[in-house]
Amino acid sequence: MLLLCAQESAVSELVTELRSAPGSEDLHSLLCSAVGKPAPGISVYPSQVTVQAPQEYFAQNANATVTVTKIYNISLKTARSLGLQDLVVSMTHSVRNEEKIVRLPVNQGGTTNPCLNWMITAIAFIILFLVSCIISAVLYIYFQKKRSNNMPEPSSTQMPNPLSTLVPTPPSTETENLMRHHCQSET
Repeated sequence: MLLLCAQESAVSELVTELRSAPGSEDLHSLLCSAVGKPAPGISVYPSQVTVQAPQEYFAQNANATVTVTKIYNISLKTARSLGLQDLVVSMTHSVRNEEKIVRLPVNQGGTTNPCLNWMITAIAFIILFLVSCIISAVLYIYFQKKRSNNMPEPSSTQMPNPLSTLVPTPPSTETENLMRHHCQSET
């Protein structure tokens, strides 16, 4: 504790503590405190990370000093979206000014909502399935076109006569001679 009885103005060191809010991974409470005569001012930069106005408490001490305590509710999500890893707490007083850098907690790999992880995984699999279906359809069409392009178009001379298979052809003269010869040799 600071002994300031005889002095007209004095200030203690700035004290800060970052605590996680119960039941929330995003919200944290930043407690800042200093003792001085007159009361010191305390602020946080950047102020965009604060969720609401800070709670501010003043306690008059027996030695005519004032203990100032401010509690800021900090959104880690907002701090990360701003690309911040630290906050600056500033104390102003007529005797001296002080700044403290407060490290924000690093996002741990398993701190996200498990339902959100499951949903992201399901969406990724659905997208992969749809992409593979599209690729398969494109390849099927491509090879069908390639196959039809490789087959020559039948010309009128190459077209088989459908009736030629149904009508018996007359035997050639060679066949007739062989058959006659065969018949003569048997008799």
